Formats: sequence, C-alpha cells, structure tokens
Amino acid sequence: MLKFQFHYEKIDFDEKSRILSKGGNRKKLVTRESGECRRQVVSETLEKTIRVLSSSKGKAASRALHSAVSSSEPKISLLASREVVVKNQPSGMFELVKAFDQLTPEQHTLLASHLDKLGPAIRMALLNESSEVQNNAIAAIKTLRPYSAIPLLLHHLALGTSNHLGVVQWAVTHLVDYFSQEFRGVIPRHTPYGYTLVEIADALDRGFSSWQRHERAIFIDVFFRLSERFSDPSSEIRSLLGNPNHPARAPFVRKLTDSQDPQVMRFLVRQLETTIAPNSLLSVAARRTDRAFVRMLLETVGYNPTGTLRENLSHIRRFDWLGEIRHRLKELDEGCHRFLVELVRCSGMSDHEKAVVYETVLRFGSRDGKTAVLERLRQMQTTDGDRLVLLASESEFPDIQAAALMQLRPRGIPGATSRLLCYINSPHEEVRKVVAGELTEFRMERLLQSFEALSEEQRNFMLRVIQQIDPKMQETIARELENPIQPHKEFLMNLILEDKKAVTYETSLVKLVKQEHDPALRLLAVKLLAFGITEMSRRFLRSVAVHDGNAEVRVFAQRVYEIRGMLKYDV
Repeated sequence: MLKFQFHYEKIDFDEKSRILSKGGNRKKLVTRESGECRRQVVSETLEKTIRVLSSSKGKAASRALHSAVSSSEPKISLLASREVVVKNQPSGMFELVKAFDQLTPEQHTLLASHLDKLGPAIRMALLNESSEVQNNAIAAIKTLRPYSAIPLLLHHLALGTSNHLGVVQWAVTHLVDYFSQEFRGVIPRHTPYGYTLVEIADALDRGFSSWQRHERAIFIDVFFRLSERFSDPSSEIRSLLGNPNHPARAPFVRKLTDSQDPQVMRFLVRQLETTIAPNSLLSVAARRTDRAFVRMLLETVGYNPTGTLRENLSHIRRFDWLGEIRHRLKELDEGCHRFLVELVRCSGMSDHEKAVVYETVLRFGSRDGKTAVLERLRQMQTTDGDRLVLLASESEFPDIQAAALMQLRPRGIPGATSRLLCYINSPHEEVRKVVAGELTEFRMERLLQSFEALSEEQRNFMLRVIQQIDPKMQETIARELENPIQPHKEFLMNLILEDKKAVTYETSLVKLVKQEHDPALRLLAVKLLAFGITEMSRRFLRSVAVHDGNAEVRVFAQRVYEIRGMLKYDV
C-alpha cells in the first residue's frame, strides 16, 4: 500500500521581513526560501499524483486514493477529498462518509457544496454492517441533509429486502421531514431540489407499483408529506385511486380516511378542488367526520367554490357528519356556518335533505349562516322553501326577518299581505322599509283611484296603513290639491285638518283657491290657510278678501288675514 507522509514548515512574508530588518543571518533566510521552494515542488507533485490515482481504474490506485483521503496529514486528505468529490468517485465518497466524524471543517464544507453527489455514499454507509459506519452516515444526514439519498433509499425499500430496514426507514423519514420543512419555509433552503423531487416521485411510483413485494407504509407517508409539491397526481397515483384492484389502494385510502395529519387532509381537499375526483376520494370526503377535516373542507368551499369543487360536491349525496348537524354548529366557527350552507347547496343531496340542514341553521346557526340560507331559498321554490321563509320571518335578527319578508309575496305564500301588515309598526327601520316596499298597493294615489269602490271602513283601514308606509304621501296630497279634475279634494283637506299639517301644503292650498270654482272648497282651503305661516299666503288672503266672487269666502278670508296679522304668524 502506498503511504504519503510529508513534513514541512510554514514561513510567511512577515517573518521574512523581520529576519532582514534585524540584520539576521542572510544564509539562514536563503535556506528557508530554498525549503519553501522544495515544499511547493512537493505540493505540485502531490496534486499530480492524486489526480493520477483518481483517474486510474486499478484497485491499487483506488486503495492508495482512499488512504490519501483518510490521511492524518490535513493537506493530503483535503487534496484527495477534493479530487474524489469533483470527479464523483463513489468509493472515495464512501470513505468520506465512513469517516465523517473525523473530517475537517474544510472537508465538511466540500461535501456541503456537492450534496447532489452524496446519495450513493450515504446509501452504501447505511447498508454497511458496521454500526460505526452507519452512525457516521446518520451524522452526515443530520448535518448535511443530502436529499439526493431519498430516491436511492426508496428504491432499496421497494426491493422488499429487510436488511437494515430500521435505519434506512429512519434516514428516509428524517430527510423527508427536513425536505418538507424547507418547502414550507420552516428552515432555510440550502440546495436546489427540482430534479430531486422528480426522482423522489419516480421512486414513489415504483414503490406503489411493486407494493405486493414489500407493502411498506413509508411510501404512503412520504407521498403525503411531499404531495403539495407534486403539481398533478402521476399516472400511478391515478391508477391507485381509480382501480379498486390496485394492491396499494386499501392502505392508501385507509390513510386518507383515518389520518389526522394536515398534509393528508390537504391532499384530499386539494384533489376535490382541482381535479375531477374518483369515487374513492368522494367516498372518503363523505365519510370523514373528524372536526379538523370538516373545518378544512368548509374553509376550502368558502364563499365562492371553484367549478371543479362544485362538480365534485354534486356527486356526494350524503355527508356522515351532517347527521349531527346541531352539534356541529356549536363546534364550528360562526363564519363556517355560511360555508356549510354553500357546501350543502353544491352537494347532491335532495331538496328535502337540504331543507332539513337549512332549518337547523335557521334555528341554531349564526347570523351569517341564516343569511346564506335565505339567499339559497330563493332558488328553492318548494313547500319546504316556503315553510323556511315563514320561519325566518320570525327571526330575532332584523336583517334576517327583513330578508324573509321580502320573499313572501314573490313566492305566492298565502296570507303574505296579512303577515307583512303585522310588521308595519316594527321597531326596526330595515323591517319597516321592506314592508313599505312590498305593500305597494297602500299608497295615497291608489286610495284616491279606488275611493268610490271602497267602503268607509276599508278607506279608513287603508288610510291608516298609508300614513305609516307611504313615503310619497305628502307629495301626492300636494299634487292632487293642485289637480283641477281631482274629485276628492275635500277628503284631502279634511285629512290635512285632522293631521294639523296645513303649513306643509300652503302653496298647494293657494293654488287650489285660485283655480277652484266650488266656493265650499275655496272656503275650506281658506280655513286651512289660517294655520299658515308664510307672508306669501297672508298677502294672498288679503287679495281673496277683496276679489273673491263669493261673499262668504271674502268675509272669512278678511277675518283670517286680520287674525294672522294680529298674531304675527307670518315670518
């Protein structure tokens, strides 16, 4: 075996200057410089020798190179290590891993910068019979995180052999855990991983396709840990999910059904959201009842689920957890109640089954959930829908009540008008506003048009409602007082007199007196102007007192004019 041992001194330019400045022995300096030259020649020779050894294919050269790698002389060891790593010499890389606990910081740095080449050496060391070698491989994994070893170790596990099963599975789990943390940003990324991810995906596919040979759950675990980084399921995964006879299907689906791992649940909801899911995934989504999954599913549905998610949900005719819906409402955040309603709407449940859920939300859900139910009931034109709208119209929340009242008439619910009339005195403005908008027949204009056809009792009832909900009542009265052909001016002026709101209609009353031929109506209008306050109407009364064709009207106008002047009502 070739052995290399070189002893040399170090001398720097600072020391050289000190010798010369002190008038030292120039001969001694020359001697040292000659030694430095010899060492340089030796170093160049050494580098050439190591390059020759690494290029040679003979066993003796390989053993010599390995000896140089493990040399106690740091310079030799580093030179040999660099040559081994740069040329990716497998046995030499193994020697470095094998002696990992004895490597210098420079050698660690060298390996850290070539992690993509370290996988085979890690695999060889883990499968070595020596526990010391295995421990050094474990130390290298913990320190350097060589992800290139993952696909190689998975390929080994797929062979079905049980040799060193424990340490290999530990290494895979440990590396995948670090790999996953880098993706999530938990720890800094320290190496490119795109190609490694492709190799891992390929190794997983091989593991699933050869499942009968090994039946190792670690392939399922690794897949789910990294599934977020696979853009689309591979053909092997699609086959696994779609083929009931695939050997890995049962344990894979069991993991999807039972695991509380967030990454497993995220895979399931992601597939529902982005791909047309096979029946196996739809069945799992329908059967899972655990709180964590239900919340994740509802948050994925959200306010506006994707078209793909809606399509997948439409094929699910039953969710097991909806069997205890009242209990679920207590568990879920109030915001999720709305998402629950959206999920039910998109599902393949029957209208009656949906109505059962909606009713529970209306009775025990949050305000957001109840609002969502009312929005969905617009599309549910059934007797169940009518019943739920009537239920919501009695809600303690004014906005829910108002939204329900707004649907009574469009749905043609019997007794809708009577129910709306019950809320004309509601303490809540939003409810009163909806009632006014729905009862459009209760308007002063409509009353005047149907005046003759109504009994006195009907007119009085209609008038009471109008006074509470007609937003344009005063505008209509003022307009009709000025209308020459309006036959019910006396009714309108008596109404003004009862309400004592003559001030509001002074201008219209003045116009009525000017254009009205009936002295009785002019006289009634003058009486109302007695309650006026404007200077314009007072001057008009003076003109009426002089020029009106009816003596009674003139006399009364004069009296009103004098009283208003004396009381100084005008401004």
